[in-house]
Amino acid sequence: MLIAGTLGRGAGYPVVLAGQAVAGLGLGLLSIPMSRALVAGPPASLAGTASGVFKESSMLGGAFGVAAFSAAQRYFEDDVAVDAARAEGLSRQDALTLANSVTDSSLADQLLSGVPPATREILRAALREVQETGTGQAVWLAGLVAVASALALPLLWRPYRGRGTP
Repeated sequence: MLIAGTLGRGAGYPVVLAGQAVAGLGLGLLSIPMSRALVAGPPASLAGTASGVFKESSMLGGAFGVAAFSAAQRYFEDDVAVDAARAEGLSRQDALTLANSVTDSSLADQLLSGVPPATREILRAALREVQETGTGQAVWLAGLVAVASALALPLLWRPYRGRGTP
């Protein structure tokens, strides 16, 4: 995540590829041992419950993570593109809608339809840069959260104590 967090203007595919390769390798090495340890630890009679709790916590963590880091991305984006769109005659509401749309979407095309073609490309480039920068910073923040979580884990981890052990 820290590698992929360097995304921004001019980062290009090598940074994306390196970040994805490291993330894929890490997930591949971590996922099976982690799920096996969490599901195989409890007694056989609770294996289904353990599996359900593991899957539910995984899904909730993913959902909350997407929500939190999407909000962080929007927080990190500046209003340069909105200001440029306003300067080109778009209403405040249309400029804000444009900032929240995907740069090359049909909604963006519709909002920019009244803008001269050269200006349209300038606004699209500004939107891309703002979105890339916000995404890169949010991904970098996710990497920091992952590193902080890994460092805090030994402080919070309590070994399983079976019945009859003090």
